[in-house]
Amino acid sequence: MKSIAHSGLGGLETHKKIGLLYLELERFNDAIKEFSDILREDPDSYQVRFYLASTYEEMKDYDHAIEEFKKIPNYRSFIL
Repeated sequence: MKSIAHSGLGGLETHKKIGLLYLELERFNDAIKEFSDILREDPDSYQVRFYLASTYEEMKDYDHAIEEFKKIPNYRSFIL
């Protein structure tokens, strides 16, 4: 399986931007797929994990949102 970092499609940064566009367009399932794909390649990308958690929050899937927020060091600083 070819990693998205080497897929010729612009790598992780491009996939992050696509995920953010999906989030903005309220295409939440597509955004979750993009962010999840990135996290499989780079599980320590806390910015992307924050976007994933925020997507779940927008969907009112609070259990998954909290689960993802908790994977971020000092996650409480992200939650108001």
